[in-house]
Amino acid sequence: MIKLQKGVFSNPYIVSIISKLNMVILGFVNSVLISRYLGPELLGHYSYIINFVNIFSLMLTLSIGQSYPYFKKKYGEKVQSKFINIIYIQLLVYLFLAFSIFSLSDNKTANIIVVVSILTQFNLQIGFISLIINLFRKNVITIYTSIINTLLLCSVFFLSVKNLDLVIFVLIFNLILNSLWLIFKIKIFPTSLEFSFSFFKNVLFFAFFPMMTSLLIMLNYNLDIIILERFVGFEEIGIYSVGVTLAKMLWIIPDAFKDVLFNKTANKDSIEDIKFSIKINVIISFLVILCFSFLGHLFIRLFYGNEFINSFDITLILFLGSVPMIFFKMINTLYIANGKQKFSFVILLLAVTSNVVLNCIFIPLFGLYGAAITSVLTYTFSGVIFLRSFMKSYKISVREIFLIERSEFDKLKEITKKKVGKS
Repeated sequence: MIKLQKGVFSNPYIVSIISKLNMVILGFVNSVLISRYLGPELLGHYSYIINFVNIFSLMLTLSIGQSYPYFKKKYGEKVQSKFINIIYIQLLVYLFLAFSIFSLSDNKTANIIVVVSILTQFNLQIGFISLIINLFRKNVITIYTSIINTLLLCSVFFLSVKNLDLVIFVLIFNLILNSLWLIFKIKIFPTSLEFSFSFFKNVLFFAFFPMMTSLLIMLNYNLDIIILERFVGFEEIGIYSVGVTLAKMLWIIPDAFKDVLFNKTANKDSIEDIKFSIKINVIISFLVILCFSFLGHLFIRLFYGNEFINSFDITLILFLGSVPMIFFKMINTLYIANGKQKFSFVILLLAVTSNVVLNCIFIPLFGLYGAAITSVLTYTFSGVIFLRSFMKSYKISVREIFLIERSEFDKLKEITKKKVGKS
């Protein structure tokens, strides 16, 4: 790993983008393998489980890890060990509660959701701390574990018949592997299990709004499939989930920039970097949408098969909602680092409330299309409000947000070849 940090690979944007591109490619391969292996109905069941896991795991984090940039910015490196200790204590408490639940419940689906949620929350927290401590190593480890995950899914695909349990097992194995690799390579060990209640109380007080904000974001992304289960069968949910998977791939590059911005805004405001990131990602997104509108049918038929062809329209609709979410993803990194969590909370609460109401109205009327249209409307609401707030707070014009200047073309060239610092 150390050798790779020379030259272009020391640039945080390049390493993060390579990591996210790796996730795009392998995430797509994984999606194809799982979809073809399980078929629409079992895929719908799998997606239903994963959506609950996404929501519960975020609730279990209490947003402890996500609060680290603010406290690091305020108090310095000395708070790192305190945060790490809290994360490990959380894991022990949750595991104890899980064993208690298992002794009382024989609901297999519920037990799977509990186990995967606990492992996911720990992985999220370790991953976020790793992002701040050593962005480069965090991304390299993510690349390696993603490759291993894909190889395991290939083995399952070619060596066994349809079995949802095997796919869940691969997911659990990958969560454990990635967490342990990050822990040992970045040295995220607890110094002790000493627990400062006063510090924990301060973190929780600050983390409440980030936690609720993250939860609202996740609800905004995942409520559609949960609500769909009330109105349609798992086969239709499977078709819809392919559209969601493809649409979320449009966010991979924005997420790469977002990771770098989290790293930067943990130390200082980076307004120019945020504006630059928005511009580049909006352009990339529109190019992807244009290509998919012409080649999407062929793409889905070729990789997913004819049984998923109805996912094309869902994907195209969801793509439209993905663009305004770029504004939210980039700007929210600054707001989290500066403690402006209440604003994010209020906007997302309105978006999620609208999401529930509109889904309950549109899904019975339009089925899968109703869920997709609702997502577009709520994503657009969140993104536009954040952009308006950002422009007003920092006195930024529309031109500065959407038009690339000559100096920024030079910056784009520099990103691909100039060393801009270690992470």
